Amino acid sequence: MKLWSVLKALKGGLGLNLRYLQRSQHRYKSGVEKYPDTISGRAPLDMFTNFRGYVRNDLSKCTGCGACVPTCPVKALDFKAETKPDGTVNVQEYRIDLGKCFSCNACIEVCPEQSLYYSKDFELAATSPKDLIYVQVNNTNRKDKDITRIRTYEVRR
Repeated sequence: MKLWSVLKALKGGLGLNLRYLQRSQHRYKSGVEKYPDTISGRAPLDMFTNFRGYVRNDLSKCTGCGACVPTCPVKALDFKAETKPDGTVNVQEYRIDLGKCFSCNACIEVCPEQSLYYSKDFELAATSPKDLIYVQVNNTNRKDKDITRIRTYEVRR
């Protein structure tokens, strides 16, 4: 008796799934398409109205007050600053650990200069946790001869 009820339930479940698969075959595109979607013409930023990318800092606006660092609940933010003789603070390096950050918006809301913002980046892939640490360096004190050009290559298939 128990075996009969199990077989009956299995037949009902399989029948339901087969009917669904027959109806839904024509609804969905087969395969995965890379953004932007060339068929609909919509980019990912057009698709999502409440899109939050990754936290970035505009170092030209940042005063180095440090209000964002203690506000972060997961301690994903850190910066190195230099105090000038006139008392102003110059931010040399700003680090954001994207592996810890979950886009809670706390640091952006507390920033008095609105230097923190969400970028429009939506694809982030890394092979190690070290690759998820985003470092912004203030280049105002560097000269052109200090900058090394790196040759990059793009592989297309």
